[in-house]
Amino acid sequence: MIANYEIRSFGGFEIVNIYPIHMKRTANDRNVPNGDNKTALRGMASRLGMFQAGRRELIDDSGAEFTTHAYARAILKQLNAK
Repeated sequence: MIANYEIRSFGGFEIVNIYPIHMKRTANDRNVPNGDNKTALRGMASRLGMFQAGRRELIDDSGAEFTTHAYARAILKQLNAK
């Protein structure tokens, strides 16, 4: 699934895998700790301008915040939009 995306890094982080989630810092090639993945993904989404005005998270159609995996998929789609 991740192989479908040519661009996987942005803003100092690389999404290595979605299931299970695995991210690395591009500056030092170290893994992002498990508890910090969603925070890193929120930062990437923010820098990409994906948040609605006044929000600090992405919301799905039901009004719930995106899961970590949904964040990763949405960011990869945005980075690879042509």
